[in-house]
Amino acid sequence: MKKSLIGFICCLTAVSFFAFPASAFKQKYTRHYQERTKYYQERTKYYQERDLPSSSAYLEVSREPPKTVVEYSPQKPTFEIVSDNLSCHEQEALSCSSFSADFSSEADCELSLITLKVTEKIKVSLTSSYKKGTCQFDRILKHELTHIDTYRKTLNSFITQAKQELTEKYKTRQENSKGCEDIQKSVADLTNEFNKRYSEKAEAENAKLDMENGNHKYNFSVCASPEKNNSNKNRKPDEVKTASNPLYPEKSKR
Repeated sequence: MKKSLIGFICCLTAVSFFAFPASAFKQKYTRHYQERTKYYQERTKYYQERDLPSSSAYLEVSREPPKTVVEYSPQKPTFEIVSDNLSCHEQEALSCSSFSADFSSEADCELSLITLKVTEKIKVSLTSSYKKGTCQFDRILKHELTHIDTYRKTLNSFITQAKQELTEKYKTRQENSKGCEDIQKSVADLTNEFNKRYSEKAEAENAKLDMENGNHKYNFSVCASPEKNNSNKNRKPDEVKTASNPLYPEKSKR
């Protein structure tokens, strides 16, 4: 009886093996995997066509509120004395200042952090028609330093505005982007716009200054005062460069 039962079980196992081969299980799961792969491919295409974020794109971008930090260090201007006639904004002048600011940014999707980098370059050109230590030279230099101060105030105000715009841009794309690359591209495109916008704003503010002063008029009338001439007569040439200079307050105390 026992041998008959063992024989029956062996026969049943053999029949099951031949009736349901192992390859059938493999084919079943292979077909299942292919169907799931096709499903995800079609879903990804669906999201792409409708500009919606996929599940992988959602996971690679942090959900933390974004913030923007600024890397900016004011630079000292460079001065030069020009013997030839100066031309400033296509007009003859005794001096001219050039100020450029370059904006660049980096976006870290894991930290929800935007780094705004600002570099500047300032150059002041002065005519050699008036020697250092004269009242006229002092008035010309003061005029250009006022331009630089205007540039700086405009830049500081623009940086504050740029921080807000970058944060809002990142926040908007954070929920609607297709991934980190899309966010970084949006931030970079906005940063590139800053260069042109700041240049136009700074030029407009400095144009107002020249218009108020009568288009490169340096108010030499104050130099006719004996007190003004006497004060410049005893002044050392190096001190003229720092007189009324907001950029080097520590040197003005000498």
